[in-house]
Amino acid sequence: GWNRLEAFRHAKILVEGGEGEATCSIDEGIDGAVAALVLRRSSNTAGQVPIPVPVHGGATMPLPLDRPQHFTMPEEDCRLVSDLPMHIFERLLASKRRPHASAVEASALHKQLTSKLKNSSYNDAPITTVPELLKLPAVTLLRRADPLLTHGDAKRLLSIIHDEYAIQPSTALSMLRRFNNSHKIPTGLTSLDRALQGGIPAGSITEVFGRAGVGKTHMTQQLCTLAAIAGGGSIFIDTENKLSLPRLQEIAIERSASHQHPQTSASLIMENVSIHQVQSTKELLDRIDELRAEINHRNSLAESFQSSESGNIEGLPVRLIVIDSIAAPIRRDYDMMGAKSGSVAAQRASAIFQIARRLKQLAYDHGIAVVAINQVGGFARSQGGKDVGEGSEFTASLGTAWQYCVSTRIVLEHNEDPHQLRDHECPQQGNVSPAARMATLSKSLVSSRTSLSFQLTKMGLCELSEQQ
Repeated sequence: GWNRLEAFRHAKILVEGGEGEATCSIDEGIDGAVAALVLRRSSNTAGQVPIPVPVHGGATMPLPLDRPQHFTMPEEDCRLVSDLPMHIFERLLASKRRPHASAVEASALHKQLTSKLKNSSYNDAPITTVPELLKLPAVTLLRRADPLLTHGDAKRLLSIIHDEYAIQPSTALSMLRRFNNSHKIPTGLTSLDRALQGGIPAGSITEVFGRAGVGKTHMTQQLCTLAAIAGGGSIFIDTENKLSLPRLQEIAIERSASHQHPQTSASLIMENVSIHQVQSTKELLDRIDELRAEINHRNSLAESFQSSESGNIEGLPVRLIVIDSIAAPIRRDYDMMGAKSGSVAAQRASAIFQIARRLKQLAYDHGIAVVAINQVGGFARSQGGKDVGEGSEFTASLGTAWQYCVSTRIVLEHNEDPHQLRDHECPQQGNVSPAARMATLSKSLVSSRTSLSFQLTKMGLCELSEQQ
């Protein structure tokens, strides 16, 4: 809560008072009214000198002199140093030493610096993520990267990386243009695509939920197929081990034939759907963190294919992430433990928020649509206290902790509960049932509530009005 003058006075007292030789600088905040005190220990200062920093409530906390506070990023941010864009190092080389540095030299510097930062010693922990790198003082980075960088290079590199990853304000107009230019994934249901202004939106999380056997997984397989036909690859995270590859192939064959796209075959569609299987919440979080590297790699391959003279389109950029289902690992890990207890409930909510935050970050950074399948959590209660087992009165799993994390929600329902019908009333045809079902867009940023009837066929979900 200091202003600039108070921060400067405190820094001056520390230096003149013999609290270790240090230099100080004042770093203004965004509005120019808040200042951050930056203290760095000089090279001839032994040990770590704790600096009392006022916090809310009048208490104080120690601030180590070797931890500069002017570069701040979320601790959970998992951007890797190895994934830093090459233009950062091109700018570094062009700023002083080599105005006409080549991409090869920038790539070599990137690889050597990454290797040196990964190496750990008795006093130094390995540095692998961007937040860890930005916490280093320039003098420490100079020592860790020796002899790759000068002191000036180290300061410039930290500044360039900070400018690259710092959160910048956006205008409403720029965000609207980003939304309009984003890649939407068509659902194959005309009324639903019309309501969503083109399909599943990129940059946010879309939830699809409904009772067992209503066609949720069929819909995700259809989305993967239509994403490939539209020129995008998919990542499918299977948490329930129920993904049917023959069914995915069937939908791919039928949809590619119906669209009559000469360059999109069923084999191309299948080739551009990567599948990950996870069981626990920790595995899901770890896998989400690893997706950034996969997305960058696949997108780079897609760019190389597009720029090649052969016109090969075998590699498609990632446009869709599917998780089927989001509730399964949470229920395994926490609901079985008895979520009634306060500590377990808090851990459960924290895990849900972490999953949602990381998925949203991936979706926003890469312009990807994220579709999360959810299970039914229970039935709503009528005023008389009786369960309502039909219609759209059931609720999604994971409760309010997850409810506010999604931007779009699609509810799939049976027109008649198949569990209450006799076999001859609900005949099966292979993998699909001809019984009519209902899809409802119950939450959207661009549309009001919309409902439509559909049927499961060999092509996947087909709107009944289209067939008629």
